Amino acid sequence: MKLDWIKTRQTKYSGYMVAYTVVIIAVLGAANWLANRHNKSVDSTANKRFSLSDQTDKVVKGLKSDARIVYFDRTSEFTRARDLLDLQEGTGSVPVLDADGALALLARVRRIAVVGASTDERRPGSFIMAALLAEGYDCVPVNPNATVVNGVTCHPTLAAATAATGPFDLVDVFRRAEACPGVAREAVDAGAGALWLQQGIVSWEAAAIAHAAGLPVVMDRCTAVDVRRLRGRR
Repeated sequence: MKLDWIKTRQTKYSGYMVAYTVVIIAVLGAANWLANRHNKSVDSTANKRFSLSDQTDKVVKGLKSDARIVYFDRTSEFTRARDLLDLQEGTGSVPVLDADGALALLARVRRIAVVGASTDERRPGSFIMAALLAEGYDCVPVNPNATVVNGVTCHPTLAAATAATGPFDLVDVFRRAEACPGVAREAVDAGAGALWLQQGIVSWEAAAIAHAAGLPVVMDRCTAVDVRRLRGRR
């Protein structure tokens, strides 16, 4: 009986240690990030993206696999929050269009490639595309796992959609941030006119790729919402 009690205490203790270690890592990461942001105005090397310190890296390597999963999930959330904050504060690595610029872009485009279009009517890749079609935009869905979306033939890649229907004024992206750099490269290669990452999506790497090729970039905005705003101004 006493042995069982000791084993139970050891298990609880191990769980506390994992949780405590994860908290320490989060604090170290936050401190590192705050220091980097503070040094932006005085340090020419401050434009380097956030990275783990040597001390934090050592702690991570010493964690058990389950604790590492928890840590890197938290790091991913932290990265997304940082990227969104940079966008809101205008401190990102490349310029992006603001609200007025986004509306002006929608006013002059007609053909839109919807990358990540969905056959599920509950998903933004479906109902936002439907809203754009209703507003008169020529939308072409891109998804290797679909054949038709909202009554329009779907293409497996942006290159295939361009070859079949012609170049696009705008590439509207409904993909996770980590997939956006690849989409940006495809947009550049296909000769698209602009890159738009939907609401909640920010990828500075994708923005840099598009910007370097001369494409205007919009991030963390909804095309359907901005189309309604544009209609209200007319």
